[in-house]
Amino acid sequence: MSRFLLAAAALLVLPVLSEAQEPAQAASGTHTVVRGETLWDLSRSYFGDPFSWRLLHEANEDIIANPHWIYPGQVLTIPGLPARRAQTAEVRDPSQVTDVVVRVGDEWDAQTAAERMATERTVFFRTDERRVLSSGVISREDEAYLAVPRDIFYSAGWLEHGAGAPEHLATIEAFEREARVRAAVSRTIAQPFESLLIRFSGSDRPGVGDRLLSFRVERTIENAQVVVPSGLLAVHRMESGGAIAVVTTEYNRVEIGDFLVRVPGFALEPGVHPAEVTDGMTATVLGFQRVRDFYGPGDVVFLDRGRAAGVAVGDEFVASVSPREGYGGRIGGTLQVVGVRESGSSARVIALDAPIFERGMTVRLSGKMP
Repeated sequence: MSRFLLAAAALLVLPVLSEAQEPAQAASGTHTVVRGETLWDLSRSYFGDPFSWRLLHEANEDIIANPHWIYPGQVLTIPGLPARRAQTAEVRDPSQVTDVVVRVGDEWDAQTAAERMATERTVFFRTDERRVLSSGVISREDEAYLAVPRDIFYSAGWLEHGAGAPEHLATIEAFEREARVRAAVSRTIAQPFESLLIRFSGSDRPGVGDRLLSFRVERTIENAQVVVPSGLLAVHRMESGGAIAVVTTEYNRVEIGDFLVRVPGFALEPGVHPAEVTDGMTATVLGFQRVRDFYGPGDVVFLDRGRAAGVAVGDEFVASVSPREGYGGRIGGTLQVVGVRESGSSARVIALDAPIFERGMTVRLSGKMP
């Protein structure tokens, strides 16, 4: 029985210790690759999110020819996001560790755990100052992550008011390979990392290395067009009247005919989160990015309040359930603003206790970014 209990304690302790350890090179802005590492693993270590590997690839495109392959000895630049952080407390005496409690019947408690840790240390024990989490729960105010991830920010759709094509600086015209040999093709969907020929619509010309957001209009809501981003492209080479751009990120299908604009500026800082608001403004739900029978976490909602009303990316709105629906008038769902335009904003559902979101409903500001 004692071996089983010791193993159970180890399973609880080891993840806690690993959360408190930060990559040693995070502050330097560079990382030297060792055998066995991947962009996926490094993104998880430095950003706390393996799906942000594209940030590492885009920051090191001069030395990474293929994002699937990195090699020992390569020195990679780490973009501005700092490593994952958590509130810590110094613990020099194992008897001070009281957060790890394992109970099997009544044979195991915190005091037993401390005694076992002091006498039966493993190879993972550090003789210098150990740093462990002071609690098994990390509050979001203490963790340096982004209130809105970059890909969520870039992939959120918006409402474009007015008729005609939305404002754009270029259009995806053709696949570079087929355009070069003048071959007829029947497909319209681009592949990841495929080179595309784009044509400019006016005098605004991006340069080599600039990133562009591709999008298209999917439908209309009354007098507004629902615009949905499809991906990110990087300008690779300039051409007469246009350029060659490479698909670096896909949020939807990147297709021939999609419009392009410059990637919007992303100003959020890690560790900055909304503060609670008690008497916040109200907004009205104008519609949704996707058509569904039921709207849940991850779905994007369009609101009638935007930059002119002081709404910012990261703000949060809540929706109350009507007492007549049997839920007692409590909060039924929470929205997080992920995109802002002058007269409107886009918000995604981040919490849901009741199926309440619908067009025309009123939501209230409950959290405000600094």
